[in-house]
Amino acid sequence: MTKIKADILKSTEIVNLEAGWAAVDLDEHTRPAEVQLLSLHNNVVNLQVDGWKHLLFIAGPNLEAGPATICLGEDDFALFKDYIAIKKGGFYQCSTLSINSSIDKNSINKRLELNWRKSSRKSFAPLFLGKPNRLTVKKTLHDYRCLLTDIKTVGSTGVLLKLPGGEDYFRRQIVENFPSLVEALLHNNRNKFKRYAKKIIGLGRGLTPAGDDLLHGLLITYRCFVNRDGLREPVKHDLHILAENTNLFGRHMIETGLKGLTPEVFNIFLNTIFEGKADRSLLKRIGAIGSSSGYDIAIAMIVSLNKIFV
Repeated sequence: MTKIKADILKSTEIVNLEAGWAAVDLDEHTRPAEVQLLSLHNNVVNLQVDGWKHLLFIAGPNLEAGPATICLGEDDFALFKDYIAIKKGGFYQCSTLSINSSIDKNSINKRLELNWRKSSRKSFAPLFLGKPNRLTVKKTLHDYRCLLTDIKTVGSTGVLLKLPGGEDYFRRQIVENFPSLVEALLHNNRNKFKRYAKKIIGLGRGLTPAGDDLLHGLLITYRCFVNRDGLREPVKHDLHILAENTNLFGRHMIETGLKGLTPEVFNIFLNTIFEGKADRSLLKRIGAIGSSSGYDIAIAMIVSLNKIFV
């Protein structure tokens, strides 16, 4: 809900926005920090916060829910976009994001304050699914592969499932390196994992390189089905360093994957595999994420699970 109040003595008009919900993982950030605008889109504003290893997303109501996200209603989201487009940044402090605009023709300084102190929280913590049935998992993976064959826009990562699409160079790099990356992780071979991670991280075109999406999918799957504590500390350390070699969006996917945090739709996807219920409509939702990021992550999960449940 939007509230506006004018402080005549200070000639400042404050516009207050209250979030519909906020990702609970944002509560760990208590240090004040500068915020910079990265990009504006129909359903999301991408922000970089000084000192954070991941990004901050301000989302409209139609974006798939995920970590590091603050969600606004449609009208408030449009207003936020107007302010951030002018100022190109703001200030983050204790569940509040402030944006000071330029002084208008009436000599009134306008400030927008987005807060989520009292907003509901959504958790994107790792799923712990219990002991899966191997045959159920294998059948559902096969069912999802069959559903993916009907899709013509999977991208280069489709090579992992012998599907067409994407550029030959990226297809070759992905098929030569990602399966070995999965095997190295499952066999606790740190040196081999690091070697193949170097080849995967930053690989691909677009806002988020396909290689970073693949790694995200592997990290989430590993935590859900292999080790609920995630990677060993030395391997985490390696990935923190290697993540500096990709762009900001790719690093975001790697860093959130290391924490076991992923958009809600992928937790649902893994749960359908656990329960043996392949869902065509869910796959359609996944496909709407980015140009191919959704499918890249889902394919990584399928390939990883096929190697876990050989």
